[in-house]
Amino acid sequence: MEGLLDPRTVGEILALIERYGYFFVLIGAMLQSVGLPLPAQTVLITAGVMAGQGILDPFLAAAVGISGAVLGSQLGYFIGRKGGRPFVLRWGRHLGATEERLDRAEGFFRKHERRAVFAARFVPVLKTFGYLAAGVIKMPHAIFFRYDLLGTTVWAAASILAGYFVSEAVMSLIE
Repeated sequence: MEGLLDPRTVGEILALIERYGYFFVLIGAMLQSVGLPLPAQTVLITAGVMAGQGILDPFLAAAVGISGAVLGSQLGYFIGRKGGRPFVLRWGRHLGATEERLDRAEGFFRKHERRAVFAARFVPVLKTFGYLAAGVIKMPHAIFFRYDLLGTTVWAAASILAGYFVSEAVMSLIE
């Protein structure tokens, strides 16, 4: 979670959300779940900051963030499931997916299945590569979806709320 409220990063994300609105929240939450190492949590916290300033609706921001993150993780899951380990390693190496990282993620998902899917939103490496790994090991989709939705809802709502409640302090740092 380091760098979540880095003033420069938050300022840049604020500008993007001001320009593109909820669409940026959707895309920002979605892309990390597909396997791109992007700061989705910072996007959601920043959306919460903007909700605290009255620029965004907090409930709509949370709904859009949850939707984007779930869409991304489902896409990541299906990429892993259809493409398999060779595909993920071949194309994922450009994004930081190494054999070692995929091994760890696969092992974690095999061992902890339901808890792993729920916890993935809160663990940095799993947040980026875990959904691909869940697909690679062919975890049953019904289990994956149920626990992904639950974990994502808690994670996104907590991120939006955190930004909402520290909105004034964050804005004073940026100005």
